[in-house]
Amino acid sequence: MRLTRVLTLIIMTVMLACTTMLPAFTGAVYAADKPKLEATGAVLYCENTGQYIYEKNADKEYDPYSMTKVVTAYLVSQNIEDWDTEVTISEKAASIGGSSMDLQEGEVVTIEQLMYGMMLLSGNDAAYALGEAVGGDMDTFIDMMNALAMEQGCSHTHFTNCYGWQGDQHYTSARDFLKLSRLAMSDKRVYKVMATKKYKMPATNKSEARTMKTHVPLITVEDSGVVAGKTGYWDDWDCSAMVRYDKNDLRMTMVILKDTDADRKDDMLKLLNYGTKEVKGYAAVTEGEASKTVRVRHSANIKAPTAATKTVYAYPATGNEEDITTKVVFNEKVEAPLAAGDEVGRIEVYANGELAVTSPIAVTEDVATGWLPSYLYISNKGTVAIIVTVLLIATLIFIRRRLRAARRRKKARQIAERELRIERRAAELRAQMAAEQAKTAERKTQFLNQPSSRKGGGKGGAPNAGQK
Repeated sequence: MRLTRVLTLIIMTVMLACTTMLPAFTGAVYAADKPKLEATGAVLYCENTGQYIYEKNADKEYDPYSMTKVVTAYLVSQNIEDWDTEVTISEKAASIGGSSMDLQEGEVVTIEQLMYGMMLLSGNDAAYALGEAVGGDMDTFIDMMNALAMEQGCSHTHFTNCYGWQGDQHYTSARDFLKLSRLAMSDKRVYKVMATKKYKMPATNKSEARTMKTHVPLITVEDSGVVAGKTGYWDDWDCSAMVRYDKNDLRMTMVILKDTDADRKDDMLKLLNYGTKEVKGYAAVTEGEASKTVRVRHSANIKAPTAATKTVYAYPATGNEEDITTKVVFNEKVEAPLAAGDEVGRIEVYANGELAVTSPIAVTEDVATGWLPSYLYISNKGTVAIIVTVLLIATLIFIRRRLRAARRRKKARQIAERELRIERRAAELRAQMAAEQAKTAERKTQFLNQPSSRKGGGKGGAPNAGQK
């Protein structure tokens, strides 16, 4: 019995010790859950939520190498409006070593051609020529690069050249370069170049036609989500990359520094897979989802059914689906005729009150033109209804007027008959009076014509004589 108690006590003690050694779950992501990268410095940033998803030595300084050209490209675009401007390649630009687009001294090329040569072929010669075109001389351009870094709050960044040559004073951090990359890609022209997979350049006065292809890993892989970027390379043991991911409306920007050539692509995949799992997204609008009816000017029915033509996702910073709202916005002018599938507006999707993404909406059936009143948004049925109503009202008015006229005629007849009866009665009365007058006159005449004896008193004289 005593032995059993002792064993029980020992078991309970061991279990309690094991329990206290386990970490309490707080809902946070443990380091073990984060991807392990060969890259020494890295950041992954979500453009949708404005949050860092992953950081590793984010503020430590490393060589950016040819990623430097992202900053060069931005300054070129901001300072040269016309990319058709021609540049004559200097002896210095043509002689720059390292990666090249094989420019020749005296070769005449455009700013656009140099931009693609710099970003797709990572041409150091192109970068140098662009720096000269913007700054006039290289020292001035380098000052512009460092001034830009300071303006963006990049305290762990300094440049000594415009193309990424290794140097003690040429460095950046993952967080700093993320800021500079996001700024550069906010320029639509720079973004277009960074997103280009292939560019054909016609022959020049010194060279045959060139074909340029991107070196950015994953950008040519279908459905990878990588849409733009720039790499940096010094040797197989020291390279870098910056890419933009855009898939299912989730946009992320990644910077990795001091990676190996063998592991760089795998590190990119690890980070992107991690980011897609960490950021909570929701299908805010689905393709084919019915939307509001749209008023169509000059159409037979005036209103037409619509539906979303694209599935879009929203990624609220809070991670709560309740923080996603939508708003239907129709085009200012929607007029018939329309074919099924014609776009007539958009559904705006907001995440945490900020516009996140839009989905086009289109009519789901053909919309024929209507009659003339449809220009005033009156449908054909409405027009028929109006005509019928007008005719009905006109008929009622006509009938009412006819009835009133009949009543007036009847009343007039009644008045005429009454007047006629009165006139007849008056005539009868006048006739009676005339007859009476005639009789009276006749009696008077008869009275006057009686014998004289009947007028006197006889012998005795007057009738009352002798009474005295």
